[in-house]
Amino acid sequence: MPQYKVVQMMEREKFYDNTPSYTESLEKIMNEQAEAGYRLHTVLGSDQVSRSLRFDGSIRPQTTMIFEKINKEKE
Repeated sequence: MPQYKVVQMMEREKFYDNTPSYTESLEKIMNEQAEAGYRLHTVLGSDQVSRSLRFDGSIRPQTTMIFEKINKEKE
């Protein structure tokens, strides 16, 4: 039976200069999941899923990634 893992990542505001860039953060998550034996199955942007509501009432876009466990026996 397939196993899946869902990871959601909030897109960061541009004014945080000392934080990793959005693409660097995505790359880190994908590499961590690959090391854990998962492969990227689906990516959903904030236009494809409901946006999260922030405490100040604004909407902050998020990216949802679905990873599938790699079954080495079948490959």
